[in-house]
Amino acid sequence: RVAHPVPRARREERERFLGMLSSDARRMERLVTRLLHLARAETVNPGEDTCDVPKVLASVVTRFLELGVNITAAPFQIGEGACVVRMTDETLDALLTNFLDNARQHGGPGVRVTLSVAAALHNDAAAIRIDVIYNGPGISPANLNRVFDAFFTTARENGWTGLGLAIVRATAAAHGGKATLSSAGEGQGTIASLILPRLV
Repeated sequence: RVAHPVPRARREERERFLGMLSSDARRMERLVTRLLHLARAETVNPGEDTCDVPKVLASVVTRFLELGVNITAAPFQIGEGACVVRMTDETLDALLTNFLDNARQHGGPGVRVTLSVAAALHNDAAAIRIDVIYNGPGISPANLNRVFDAFFTTARENGWTGLGLAIVRATAAAHGGKATLSSAGEGQGTIASLILPRLV
């Protein structure tokens, strides 16, 4: 029997189909992983771990500088010795990384980011406010009220699941704090904030 070669058009169609299957599988894997993270975030017990905020911020800044992000840390508006929260270093790192990934997504390759730390009050108790301030077009008023909703995203075609900020909000709440997003003004960018109880 003579093997007939597969026409080029059919080969290209098959390769395109296999590529779509592979892309869908990766997207599904990301979605399942994110759902597991959200479920854990909603049931987490903070425990007794403490986190030195300045150390985590320094690590995050160094990592994103190496990724080519124009990021700086503003002078602390609170004594560094008072910047301790009941959370693991890894958890705070993950929350800030999520905010910074969103800044890169919405601000584009030329995004400029500033991290700011100040004293705050939350539920009438001493807290720390960490702001991730970045330039760009900002978030429209219509989307601003939806950004923490699970599955809401404006970049689904790029593989985003719309679960990242929902995980941030759930994790912050589980640790007695909160996460917010606000506009810095028309065309002036966005302020993503973590407010966490501090140990005194």
